[in-house]
Amino acid sequence: MMPGIVLGIGFLWAFAILPNSIPIYGTIWALLIAYITLGTPVSVRIMSSAYAQLSYDLEECSRVMGASWWQTLWRILIALSWPSFAVGWILIYIGILRELSASILLYSVDRNSFGGNP
Repeated sequence: MMPGIVLGIGFLWAFAILPNSIPIYGTIWALLIAYITLGTPVSVRIMSSAYAQLSYDLEECSRVMGASWWQTLWRILIALSWPSFAVGWILIYIGILRELSASILLYSVDRNSFGGNP
């Protein structure tokens, strides 16, 4: 897991050297990319442990009983992994609420609203 200040500085440098055709520094897209990057390790760990607990036998039994691939996916895989998915979202949301350093480094104030030069 990478601290938010290190990630924020990394994205600040990356967005500063991007070509001018992709100006995302100071926009909501820069924050979205940073928060997705911050939340990915936690979500992958939670979902991988949730899927590791599911046995292949459940899918096989569903297919033997005549369920289609979509029915098996919806009624077994998604139904059994949904609680872990919800817990992952809650943990990521709480982590993002506590993460301020990446937001401070990637947010810019509109200069025009303070009377500065554009």
